[in-house]
Amino acid sequence: MELKDRIEKSSQNPELAQRAIFNLLFMLTNRIQNLFDARIPEVTLRQFMLLSTLHGLEQPLSLGECGKMLGCSRQNVKKLALSLEKKGFVHIETNPDRPRALMILLTDKADACFDGAFAPYREQLGELFTGLNEDQTLALFEMLLSLLNGADLLEKAAMKAPDEESPVPAKIEEKRAENKKDKLPETRLSADKGE
Repeated sequence: MELKDRIEKSSQNPELAQRAIFNLLFMLTNRIQNLFDARIPEVTLRQFMLLSTLHGLEQPLSLGECGKMLGCSRQNVKKLALSLEKKGFVHIETNPDRPRALMILLTDKADACFDGAFAPYREQLGELFTGLNEDQTLALFEMLLSLLNGADLLEKAAMKAPDEESPVPAKIEEKRAENKKDKLPETRLSADKGE
C-alpha cells in the first residue's frame, strides 16, 4: 500500500488518523533534520535548535532549563553544548548562585552567525509553510500545543510510582531505557558535524 492510499484510508477513521498523525510527525521530523543538517554550516539541526533557544535571551539558561524547552534530557543538552563549545558557539560555566548548575552562554561567534551565516536558513524555514495560509498556520500551532500537552500528560503518568493508578503502562520507563540503548543510528551528516 502506497503512502497516498494509507493517508486516504486514515482520513476516514479518527483512530487511524491519530496513528497516521503520529507517523507523519516522525517522518516530518526526520526529513526536516536531514534537510537542515545538510544545509546549515558547521552545526546540526539539533545544535542549531539549542542555539536558537538561547539566542535573544536576556539571561543564560541552565542545561536542565534548555532540556525542558527542547524536550530532551539534560545529558543530551550537555552533549550538544560541549560540541558547540568546541566549535566556539557557546561557553559553559557554573552558575554562581547554584554551583551544581551549568549555564550555557552564546559567544560572539554565535551571535554573528545569527546575523550572517544562519540568516538564510532561518528564512528558508518559511518554505515549510508555503501550503498554509495564516489561519491554517495559527490553527496548526494550536493543535501542536495540544499534542504537546498530551505528551506532558504521558510523561507525568510515566513518572508516577508503580503502585499509583496510571492510565499509561508502568513499563514506559523500561522502554525509555531500552530505547536509549537501541538509539537510531545518526545520519552521516550529523556524525560529521560532531553531534
